[in-house]
Amino acid sequence: MGFVRTLTDARRRIEECVTRLRAYLDAQGSRGCELGVGSALDRRPLELDSLACCVATYCEALSLVRERFWTTTFLDSGFWTDDDTAARADINGWNGVMTRTLAAANTRPRRIFLIDLSPAEYADAEKERRIHLRRTRKSDELNQLKAKRSRLRQNIHRMLDDGCEVKVAFDQHAHYKTFRDQVPFDYWDSELAIYDDFRVDVFGGGRTGVINRVRSYSPMLQNFPQYLAAATRYFEQLWQSGEDITKFLKRLERAEQVAEQRIDYQPNWLARYEFGLNATDEHLKTLELDKVKSVLAKRQNSGSIRHYLDIGTCTARYPIQLSRVLPADVEIIGIDDDPDCVQFARANVAEHCPSIEHIRIEHEDFTEAELTSSSIDRQFDLITCMLGTLSHFGRGRGDDFEDSLQSALRRMFDILAEDGLLLIGTWSDEACKNRDMLKIYSDDDCRLLAEWTPTRQELKARLPLAGLQGRRSSIELRLDVWICQKEGRPVSLSTIPPLG
Repeated sequence: MGFVRTLTDARRRIEECVTRLRAYLDAQGSRGCELGVGSALDRRPLELDSLACCVATYCEALSLVRERFWTTTFLDSGFWTDDDTAARADINGWNGVMTRTLAAANTRPRRIFLIDLSPAEYADAEKERRIHLRRTRKSDELNQLKAKRSRLRQNIHRMLDDGCEVKVAFDQHAHYKTFRDQVPFDYWDSELAIYDDFRVDVFGGGRTGVINRVRSYSPMLQNFPQYLAAATRYFEQLWQSGEDITKFLKRLERAEQVAEQRIDYQPNWLARYEFGLNATDEHLKTLELDKVKSVLAKRQNSGSIRHYLDIGTCTARYPIQLSRVLPADVEIIGIDDDPDCVQFARANVAEHCPSIEHIRIEHEDFTEAELTSSSIDRQFDLITCMLGTLSHFGRGRGDDFEDSLQSALRRMFDILAEDGLLLIGTWSDEACKNRDMLKIYSDDDCRLLAEWTPTRQELKARLPLAGLQGRRSSIELRLDVWICQKEGRPVSLSTIPPLG
């Protein structure tokens, strides 16, 4: 029936392993190879190449752990993200036994999830991946991705609840190359397990989650102390550079939220926003800009503006336009969390302000707990957040103001100079009621923006809680401009999350 050659070869390889182990045991006496007694005889690690054997030997080794279990795995491995399997049930069970054994010895197992980018870059790539799936209407793939991430979180939280220490790490300095000089190791596919001081395993197939082979290094091998030292050193290097898994999961959660908040503009929306709006929408943009210029003209100390920040700069329209009315040496920074906007804005600045060196466009998410750009770590004399950008912070806002919108307002307070000026252009109550924003928005976009935009009454209540005082100026039926300054310190409410 076509099984003879396959089964004969498998039996031969198993019998070879048994023969090698017996020879070692015979040389060591009755104490057993797991204690590492006596001299080593062999040069080749034991190798098994079936999923069942890999799982069985892993679980059996876990049952012998008494002092240390360190292991690496891949964050995107199907083992952690696919539906439950019998193999995972066995491994989870023995992991639980091992964790309780180590707890009795007052120590904890350690697991590192490997990624191929820095944690921040990985979260950003996750955000872009979800945005792309939404853009291309691949709802099935998006739902599958969400389900995988949900199962990954469940498995990680189970590990944490069991008492395991967990980190995520990117081998930025390629430490695996030094380890590979001692032990054959494929960083893009191999997973590592260290059991006390009696064994080191290198598993293959880890990235897919379908383990297909394992090479086991034990005291029966010559040079085992060197193998163990190299594996330990490599793991410690990853652990020291790794990020706590709970912090990383928050990064992913934030990336998912941003992707959900992303407005699905019509095709070529940046070019249409800059050059192809209909006459009514273009007039609205002009009215808003004229209002900002008017406020600056009336401000007696406008000449004292030295640092200006535009939040949600989009095409860099405000940095470019205000560079012509602000002092010549003012520092101008525009930020946006959309890489397409950043690229477009930088090209716009290069075209329209080629001789001005003090305008910078940065890729930055203003609602992140930790801002990545050092350019934002200062006090700004002028801050603008125009043409409905504030609405993008309002997803999921609540009556108790425990939300990203209030955090954004508080951050504006934090970086606004004591006598600085904050200008906010936000959609009016009428625009939200009629879902009448810019025509580049789809009907679904307008519905979301209407849900996310605070009412005039709500914003009037939020500003003082953020330490700001503001007066509203209605420049057109669809848009309000709020002119804000510092009033005092933000109200210390336990329900309002502090900024990072």
